[in-house]
Amino acid sequence: YAAGADGIWFATGFTAGFIVILFFLAAPFRRAGQFSIPDFLATRFDSTRVRLTAVCIVQLIVLLYLVPQLAGAGLIWEVFVGRGLGTLSPYTTGIVLSTAAIVLQAVVGGMKGTTWNQALQFGLKLFTVIVLGLVVIAAGFSYPSAVEDASRGPLTFSASVARSRLMSPEGGPTALLERAQSVMSPQGYGTVLKELESGSARVDVLLPASNRMHPERDLRFMEPGFRFTFLEQIALIVTLLLGTAGLPHITHRYFTSSSGRAARASTVWVLGLAAVFYFFAVLLGVAARSELAGYLPAGLTNSDFIDGVVRVPEKALLFLAAETGGEPLLTLVSAAAFAAVFSTVAGLLIAAATSWGRDVYEQFINPEASEARRVRFARIAVSLTAIVAASLSIGVSVMGGEDAPGVALMVTWAFAVAGSSLTPVFLLSVWWRRTTAGGVLAGMTIGAVLSAGAISLAVAAQQFGWAEWMQLGHFPSLVAAPLAAAGAVILSLRDVVPATAPSWRLRIHGTATERRQALLIRLAAREEKIG
Repeated sequence: YAAGADGIWFATGFTAGFIVILFFLAAPFRRAGQFSIPDFLATRFDSTRVRLTAVCIVQLIVLLYLVPQLAGAGLIWEVFVGRGLGTLSPYTTGIVLSTAAIVLQAVVGGMKGTTWNQALQFGLKLFTVIVLGLVVIAAGFSYPSAVEDASRGPLTFSASVARSRLMSPEGGPTALLERAQSVMSPQGYGTVLKELESGSARVDVLLPASNRMHPERDLRFMEPGFRFTFLEQIALIVTLLLGTAGLPHITHRYFTSSSGRAARASTVWVLGLAAVFYFFAVLLGVAARSELAGYLPAGLTNSDFIDGVVRVPEKALLFLAAETGGEPLLTLVSAAAFAAVFSTVAGLLIAAATSWGRDVYEQFINPEASEARRVRFARIAVSLTAIVAASLSIGVSVMGGEDAPGVALMVTWAFAVAGSSLTPVFLLSVWWRRTTAGGVLAGMTIGAVLSAGAISLAVAAQQFGWAEWMQLGHFPSLVAAPLAAAGAVILSLRDVVPATAPSWRLRIHGTATERRQALLIRLAAREEKIG
């Protein structure tokens, strides 16, 4: 909806990332027989430092992913309910209530409850986008015609502009105001003139998007170049492609699959179902851009719209549902959106709980603790993690603005850290026998520091108007992941090959017969030692 062709890369990257898992990691992860990312790496290299480093990175990724998910819950509540509890704003209310409900579900339902929740939410979400797609098609929407119509004029975006940029000191219109007039409706532009006459310090306008790939001409709707240059688009795809394989709540599932074959089969199903979902996501984004304004009063400008264009792009499908199907369809779409948030956040909290309970409490604080004590500690730690994430979500609101959608951008940060710090060491740990604990420590540290540092610089550049090329820092895996892999390889070559490397290679790559024979040999050796 907001970025045209540039936005399609998110759908492509989120789906294609499972290809890396399917071909390189799914079955080996299952055969490793561990329960979490830190557990897998620490057991593979017999290193406490590896475990602690992995725990820190996992918790950072979980936090980066939780914040935009809870922000999404706040946005949904704003549209669907529109009222807050007591003195709380609707946005804050949505975050607080969602966090409380998700924590309750995660700590009570555990892994099994979360699994059922995830299965049911995807069914509801897929059903919802199909229903909404059929409703807009029945109302006369045609994808080819909509793309053609939307691409006739420049792609527009909403912006809040200082009065001094729209009016010259002599009181005449500036070039920027003339650009706004060229793409706004007479009614919408009239509202702008009234705001200027009233003396407002900032005025909301629509502006034609700059073409970052071809600056010499206007940008059309389904043409890449609004948000990203060519290099940034490549960096975005690489970041999403690598990031999926390092996300804790996804990787965690492969450790608990019933078999390597089941792990691969489930990934194929994920690829197919996600492709169907994102097909409808793209279709509905185009539908919102082309059809939504037709349901609204001409030039509507209020807290949600500027000249008929949605101020916060994440709300576009909610408004489309409300206008095309009324309250029943808005209720269905909101329920599906809340279910998606609940599912993802619950999965993240379960991954965090496993890390805290098994990799911290059991390993370092109280190794002799009962299972009940470990579970209690994990529940407390996860509740605190959720509270921190909710507080950050309330504080940052939706980052971005006219050049980047907040939720999509913040989700990408989690992918960036995961793809830069964990995915390279996963691939090396699984496929290169020569990998050592020192190499893995170097790879994780380099990837995490570079990706987190690049994201911080990109956010600062966006907020303070620094050099535009620094936006590349939002998608650092293109550089950070190769450097992390190089660091891991160099340090590994300087270390001694772990003595357990041959047995691990057999464990995760050997045939079923080979693994069974190795198990029998280990059992026989153990019995002989006991005897």
